[in-house]
Amino acid sequence: MKQTVLVLGLLINANIFSQEVSKIDYQLNFGTIITIPYKKNVDKLVEYVGHPKTEYNSGFGFFSECSINYRLNKNFFLNPGINYNLSILNYKSKIGISVNKGDLTSSYIGIPILVKYKISDNVPVFLIAGPYFGFLINAKAKGTEYADTSLLIMTKPDSATAIIRKPWNYNQSIKEDYKTFDIGVSIQIDYNLKVSEKFNGVIFTRFNYGVKNIMKNDFVNMSAGGDWKNYSLMIGLGLNYK
Repeated sequence: MKQTVLVLGLLINANIFSQEVSKIDYQLNFGTIITIPYKKNVDKLVEYVGHPKTEYNSGFGFFSECSINYRLNKNFFLNPGINYNLSILNYKSKIGISVNKGDLTSSYIGIPILVKYKISDNVPVFLIAGPYFGFLINAKAKGTEYADTSLLIMTKPDSATAIIRKPWNYNQSIKEDYKTFDIGVSIQIDYNLKVSEKFNGVIFTRFNYGVKNIMKNDFVNMSAGGDWKNYSLMIGLGLNYK
């Protein structure tokens, strides 16, 4: 009798486990990141001639992501994942005749914990939202520093002018200027395309809205006023396995 009860218990647990597994599907995503500047322009000491000024512009990075979809009911899914993302922001800063032009690059391990909602039974479109958590891997500044002598009036070049005109290329770590942890909110729209019985293709766009200041220190010659947040748009493709 005890053996019969034990076997029945194992069968019931196996059935429950198989039902839970059937609620889960797996997804691999990849695509590009368009970084959105938190501030377009930063000016300091604007009352002085030659004051520090920095302009920021969007840059293109990339990401790859693994996630799962756990079905809660007919229309709702829990959608956690883990990703690697690299963001690039273009900048140009100027102090007097000294000009810095290049890219700020930051890479994170991201953990989004999202909720997925099927908008319609007739159209395979999903609305997804929830928090994300980011852990800094690295940050770099890469560019060229040079002298803009277009406003200088000179009769003939000399050795000092030749030195001023010579550009200096740099590629340096600025990880110490960043905080190691980021947090924000993600909003995403998915469109699913049926590939086979087991696979779906996914086209999606996701907006990441950082809510935490990620800077410890101002950038040298590229000061963001000590306050900077991560904003980005992710456009990607996914492959979903049921």
